[in-house]
Amino acid sequence: MAFKTIKRAIIHFFQRIFRGFDDRETWNLDRTFAKYMAPRLRRFRQLRNTCPPWIESEKWDEYLGLMIDAFEFYSSDAIYDATEQDFAKHVEGLELFAENYNHLWW
Repeated sequence: MAFKTIKRAIIHFFQRIFRGFDDRETWNLDRTFAKYMAPRLRRFRQLRNTCPPWIESEKWDEYLGLMIDAFEFYSSDAIYDATEQDFAKHVEGLELFAENYNHLWW
């Protein structure tokens, strides 16, 4: 290992200890968020016992599914070979996430 690589590994180690993350996570922040959100939304959908009052439970489940699909797509390697149609397919899930952000609690 080159000295520069070892130095960088040490710096990242201390960043994770003091901040909880290192600078590498900010390089592709969109993918970092997607990787973080997808499994948490899946678990949220399993645990939830309520939904926003204006949405029926089945519809809320559908919305959560679209959000999960969008974050899984953005955190996967599929984005590297994706077409504009692939991206457009997941826009609705991201929009639903933004619109319902303050309702993601149980």
